[in-house]
Amino acid sequence: LKEADLNKPWLIDVYDELKRKRWVVADMPPPKTRHELMSQISNSP
Repeated sequence: LKEADLNKPWLIDVYDELKRKRWVVADMPPPKTRHELMSQISNSP
C-alpha cells in the first residue's frame, strides 16, 4: 500500500455510490485503494 493511495476522495465517492446501489456491504470500511474497492465489489453477494 503506497502512501499516495491512502487519501483518494474518488474512492470514497465510488464506494458511497456503490453502497447506495447495495453493491457493497454497508458496514465494510471504506476502501483505501482501487484494488481494495474492486475486491469489495467482487465479494458482494
